[in-house]
Amino acid sequence: MDRQHQENSYLSRSQYEKQINQVLRHFPASQLIVFKSEDLYANPIYILEKLEYFLGVSINKNIDNSHVHKGKYHSVSILEIEKVKSYLRSKLETTYSYMESLYGITWK
Repeated sequence: MDRQHQENSYLSRSQYEKQINQVLRHFPASQLIVFKSEDLYANPIYILEKLEYFLGVSINKNIDNSHVHKGKYHSVSILEIEKVKSYLRSKLETTYSYMESLYGITWK
């Protein structure tokens, strides 16, 4: 996969408002709950409890997430990370505004 395709693919998958609007064409907003993956990774039990309440069901919370993101990754400099964040902020301002106004989700 070439770099340009990879960047565009990542960017398009990050435009959550487009994906959410597709779901809302078929389901009422009251049937949709949205979480940040970062919150799920950081505190899975809390997110599962919120999901459990939303769905009105009981969920097995005996989760071992110690293997999550434990693969081998090449190191990325702080400069590279900031460059990517800056790029995404410039391209995803509509997404950020949408997610904050409808769901209170921010990446700031």
